[in-house]
Amino acid sequence: MYADDIIMLAATPLELQRMNAVATKYAHQHRFQYNGTKSAVMVFNATNEARARAKAHNWTLFGEDVKVVDEYTYLGTVTTNNEASWKKHTKRALEKAQARSSDLLFVCRRDRGLRPRTAVTLWQSLVRPILEYGAELWSRQITQTMAGEAEKIQTEFLRGVLGLHANGGGVSNDAIRAETGTEPLADRWAKLQLGFWRRLFVASDSRLLNVVAKFRHKEASANHHRYGTRGWMPTARELLLHHDMHDAWADTATAVKLPLPAWKEQCYAAVETSSDAARHQRMRSAEGSATREYTRIKNWERTERSHAFSSGEENRLGRRTPERYLDDRQHLKATRLKLLCRLGALPLMDRVGREASPKWPKHYRTCPMCKRGAVEDVTHFLTTCPAYETHRTRLYTQVGRALRASLVGDEVDFDNQNATTQARILLGKWLNDKLLEDRIDRHIKTYMIKAWNIRTPMTHKINRIMGRSDDVWAKPRETG
Repeated sequence: MYADDIIMLAATPLELQRMNAVATKYAHQHRFQYNGTKSAVMVFNATNEARARAKAHNWTLFGEDVKVVDEYTYLGTVTTNNEASWKKHTKRALEKAQARSSDLLFVCRRDRGLRPRTAVTLWQSLVRPILEYGAELWSRQITQTMAGEAEKIQTEFLRGVLGLHANGGGVSNDAIRAETGTEPLADRWAKLQLGFWRRLFVASDSRLLNVVAKFRHKEASANHHRYGTRGWMPTARELLLHHDMHDAWADTATAVKLPLPAWKEQCYAAVETSSDAARHQRMRSAEGSATREYTRIKNWERTERSHAFSSGEENRLGRRTPERYLDDRQHLKATRLKLLCRLGALPLMDRVGREASPKWPKHYRTCPMCKRGAVEDVTHFLTTCPAYETHRTRLYTQVGRALRASLVGDEVDFDNQNATTQARILLGKWLNDKLLEDRIDRHIKTYMIKAWNIRTPMTHKINRIMGRSDDVWAKPRETG
């Protein structure tokens, strides 16, 4: 029972009739009535014959007719007469989340000037709760396809906020999430289910959920060929074992003994460790060189206090920390250029050839600006192409001055690094000096705007020939 809601569970139609009579009598005595149109009878765990009898019966409550239904929404969850299926509930949640996410993206898209971290915070406040409601129960009961559809809603929003098209120039979802400091929904669901695990066994022994949980745990632990193989408990066992929490499964008192903050910390650490290992494996084995290069630029270690935007980011894994350069809303074009370079999505010839069908061999993706036969990739654009040498000389002078004024300048030795390493430093590789990193960020953004302005006529020409629409937008007030 919850406030003005009650569910009556009966083993037979006769038993349910008697329960209805008791509820009706109670309502008469206390001078209120039930709403028959909002009430319903649902049959589950029954044969087709029993279902037919129930539908043929004339059900009433407080004198009002009550229909027999195949599904019912109770406390925000869609329950069907197939008690093992969460398909309808998940489908409805996906539809609602998709609609709200699309509306929010219209407000937060890249040209609105809103910080990506602010847009992500809004999404997590307004959309993510829809995809998490009741996830403790259903998240591991749904198909991988439906779980992927939920994650797609999040990644599509992130791509829209960053201004990437649907394919994102081959940018992986892991890179998109890491750049915006967002974790996969599957991680969130796992944390919620592990929290619910403790809630079951910390409850009083007299409570039904505790009794049922212990019984199901005993069944699942017995590994009987018939019992304990379906339902929520086996999925909880898989989750605990997957995250190396064998002790918690073997002894349910483990979760009860720990205070809630300690259990939460242990669960979060377990989920994030295994998730980060899987992410690392995916990105290391990715086909695109842009993804592998991104792994060498992004800081994956835990965020130190000096680099945290707020106290909430302290000690977070790097993949869950948004990049600071994205907060620059005064120089949107420069910020976007740096983003595209970091993700390997800047419309240079390397990307044009990668997205062509069929793909061009590497030796066809040469730079049209210098015509020296070099592949035009991000490293070439930033560090070696002679078409931008004048601006690059100024950039290197500024970066060298900033390094000499820092505490890590001697360790970095920027001038003696190869072009690839120099490009990584320019694109925001972690140097353990926030002030230095911010200075380099300002200098590289200035260079990118000027260099890209030089290349823009060539970009338009390539667009006309290839039938593309690549461009890097800018606010009218910005100048290069």
